[in-house]
Amino acid sequence: MPIALPAAASAKAKVGCTKIASPAGSDSGAGTAGHPFATAQRLVGSLAPGQTGCLRTGVYEQRELTIATPGLRLTSFPGERAQIVGRIRVSGAGVLVDDLTLNGRNDRGLPSPTINADNVTFRDNGVSSPDSRSCFALGGTGEVRHSVIQGNRIHNCGASLLDSGIYMSDVHDAKIVGNVIYDNAGRGIKVGPDSQGALIRGNVIDGNPIGLNFSGVDTTASSNNLVKRNVIANATRYWNVQTFWPDRVGSGNLVRRNCLHGGNPDSHYNQDGGISDGPGFTAQVNLIAAPLYVNRRAKDFRLRRTSPCRAVYRSAAGPDYGSPLAGAILELRRLISEAIGTLQE
Repeated sequence: MPIALPAAASAKAKVGCTKIASPAGSDSGAGTAGHPFATAQRLVGSLAPGQTGCLRTGVYEQRELTIATPGLRLTSFPGERAQIVGRIRVSGAGVLVDDLTLNGRNDRGLPSPTINADNVTFRDNGVSSPDSRSCFALGGTGEVRHSVIQGNRIHNCGASLLDSGIYMSDVHDAKIVGNVIYDNAGRGIKVGPDSQGALIRGNVIDGNPIGLNFSGVDTTASSNNLVKRNVIANATRYWNVQTFWPDRVGSGNLVRRNCLHGGNPDSHYNQDGGISDGPGFTAQVNLIAAPLYVNRRAKDFRLRRTSPCRAVYRSAAGPDYGSPLAGAILELRRLISEAIGTLQE
């Protein structure tokens, strides 16, 4: 029986928390509001398919959190924000993880979150793994389908150029939409070594050594991936968009109607907006222009009203979406932040 929540709680209250965990709880408790569990693992282990586990505000640490039950949801308690520290591995199909702060640092140096099941969605999370390994790894132990990575802030992932904000290891028909992907140790997105038919749309990919990299391995090559209406800017070491094909070369990869800006200290990598001339993808009608973020120093990657990138970039996080009141509030915040950013420049 879902636990009744106060009417003043956020929209997530309408979903209902089946079970609850709190740092002040006990794993011998019942998972109720009055007797919550203490750990995220105990919480997800208590849920049946279709149920929702809610984490009260606080930090939940474990070596690895495994989510094996299909169709469950793991989220913060309505109106609160919880943090999970440690590796997350999803092996249950149809799992939703949303509205959490995820720090994937772990002593085994494994990517986190790792998705090893179909139809898994991560939405509206803050995701990092500082001085560890890549953040999202899609596939790896086998092929996965229909992964959705939407509306997340993915940053400070990994410790070397081999690490990525999103690593598309073995995935078909993924959707990477509306994320902000910045300041990672290697690639913002590694479209490979085996990504087929992905849609990468409406993301800001900024300040990574390599923005986006199409790739393959000896036996496979990423193909038929569509990259459109993103802002890809300010690669710090190599290209905003490049390729790596050790053997087979991918086909059908299209980079279309994105806003691209060099910004690399090495001007060689700023040619054509930072798009390399490597094989395996086609670039069409991309706009080369400075993004004019609201306040890049403060990691506010929304676009100013005067940004030329608005001609191609669309994001569901912008003030033109949602209710009129929510839009007005977001727009007021944007104007204040933009004014602060202008003063700091």
